[in-house]
Amino acid sequence: MSMPPKLSLCLILCMAFLTCANLVIVIPTATGYAQALGGDSTFSGVLIGVTPILASFGVFGTYWVVKRSSFSTVIQCLNFGVVCGNILYALAELTGWSYTILFARSLIGFCAGLVIPPFYITQVVGIKRRSEVMFYFSAANVLGMAAG
Repeated sequence: MSMPPKLSLCLILCMAFLTCANLVIVIPTATGYAQALGGDSTFSGVLIGVTPILASFGVFGTYWVVKRSSFSTVIQCLNFGVVCGNILYALAELTGWSYTILFARSLIGFCAGLVIPPFYITQVVGIKRRSEVMFYFSAANVLGMAAG
């Protein structure tokens, strides 16, 4: 029946929301942004696809690091990488180089931390409350995708 502190759980659910929003927000604007930097429709497709692909690789890397470091340190490092990726994505037009947005979306994908919320839930939430918290996690993911 154990539950983590409400603030801690809320922060993890907010992370799930923001991660999903960040992964899908590029989809409606990818073509226009890629064309503004000299890319074509194929490049915008690569731009959309690279984020979830690298997020999949990031899951394995994150899981490996979580086993060897503190949860807080891993979350802070991943969030730093995502913030840097978003800043780079926002400022890519200043560079005038289309591969800047590709690198930025790759960094965002790799540092997404998709495994953090479910791993946190399995480690901290008691077995009798886990289904309830996973429901909240799923709702945060869906709302993040809708917001994105």
